[in-house]
Amino acid sequence: DPAVHVNTQVPLDARNVTLGAGCGTPAPDLQGVGAAIIGNSSFVLTNSGVAPMSTNLFLLSMGSVNLTVGPCTVFVDPTSVVFTAAFVAGANGVATMPLPVPNEPALDGASIVVQAAEVQNGGAFQGQLDLSNGLRVKIGSCN
Repeated sequence: DPAVHVNTQVPLDARNVTLGAGCGTPAPDLQGVGAAIIGNSSFVLTNSGVAPMSTNLFLLSMGSVNLTVGPCTVFVDPTSVVFTAAFVAGANGVATMPLPVPNEPALDGASIVVQAAEVQNGGAFQGQLDLSNGLRVKIGSCN
């Protein structure tokens, strides 16, 4: 039977997938605002439900783990953390981290794992932090 082969590249969809629950009272809620579409300079991460003016750490890694520490679960792979940043929450109890997606086609299909930590005296994680849910951010050329 004759066959025809067509080489093509299928664009991959961008999506944010929750990996599991956070810990704290209340547990912070990490979300991506919009989709991590290639070239989206306005993509941001928000960590909500935190104390106004609290310090919030955002950790980004190339891989994920499911490591239980007391009542908390760590989702970012500590051996592949590529970026950390601290942001202060506003009066509304939301810390925002801009994460512009470069206009780089090679990123299509790549993903990062993100988790935020609110600095909180007496926090659920070793008495120092409340951890957000884990979030896998998949970069794509469409959503």
